[in-house]
Amino acid sequence: MSKNCILCNKKLSFWNQPVFGKGILKSQERICSSCFMKINNKSPMTAANLKRHELVEIKELLDSNKNTQTVESSIGFQVTTSVKTETKRDSGKWEIVHRKTERWTELGFGDDDKFPGYGRLYEREFEVWYCEIGSKERKEIQKFSDKYPLNYDPRDYQEIVGEGVYIEQLTNSKGYEALYTALDNKNRKRWYFALVNKKPLWIETDRAK
Repeated sequence: MSKNCILCNKKLSFWNQPVFGKGILKSQERICSSCFMKINNKSPMTAANLKRHELVEIKELLDSNKNTQTVESSIGFQVTTSVKTETKRDSGKWEIVHRKTERWTELGFGDDDKFPGYGRLYEREFEVWYCEIGSKERKEIQKFSDKYPLNYDPRDYQEIVGEGVYIEQLTNSKGYEALYTALDNKNRKRWYFALVNKKPLWIETDRAK
């Protein structure tokens, strides 16, 4: 079994692999957390069922600019359907989408792993690194992205820092849009998630009417 991510060739470790075996393909090859998030951003359904997909399918998904998603029918086969969404919204007007409505479902929002959070949604990009306790040297610098409201913690951050390590926002953002930290006492590491870029998706989610 490869010790490197099959997509980006990054050396795999406990700290940069999706938890609970989520990053394993049908061929038993593994991917890193960053590549997993790219797949999830393209198709949450594919990311949730990664073990059913071959490497060539994942590469086609990541290379494709088509706005499609894969869904599984009640009898077990997969069907690719077009998702009717606007590819560009530059009017500056936010569309309010209420939970448990037809529009909510059309956008692919759900509960649990698919819950997008309440508020104005942004595509956020973070720079992530850790410092060993007592040191200021940045290690394992990587990119991380999600689609979440600005006031939410980085989504699925424990896939990078590990289970049982909790994140908090720092009041001093050190010049970043926002800065989060997570202390891993067991491994003597302090993680940082710095928000370096944000892009409005022009969707504002709200609770059911």
